Amino acid sequence: EIVGTFRVETTDLADLSWCPDGSCICVIDSCLEYRMLIYSLDGRCLKTFQAYYDALGIKSFSWSPSGQLLAIGSYDQGIRVLNNLTWNSFAECFHKV
Repeated sequence: EIVGTFRVETTDLADLSWCPDGSCICVIDSCLEYRMLIYSLDGRCLKTFQAYYDALGIKSFSWSPSGQLLAIGSYDQGIRVLNNLTWNSFAECFHKV
């Protein structure tokens, strides 16, 4: 039984994942745009995170087991780690090609 629905503000919802603690949902826009949105379970957008514009976007993402951290890998060969309090990046690591 469907309990509720809400619209997501994406061009093309490429992927989504429940936070391990069940408190929110991470939504990834198209791979052509770096855009990640965090939604509460009632459909409120808690955060829109964009590390850069006008380039290929997010390759992969993964929650920590506790749900307190979210790691995002992107086509700029970087990894950004966000915390669940502010949803801001607090660590970045880049691979040199």
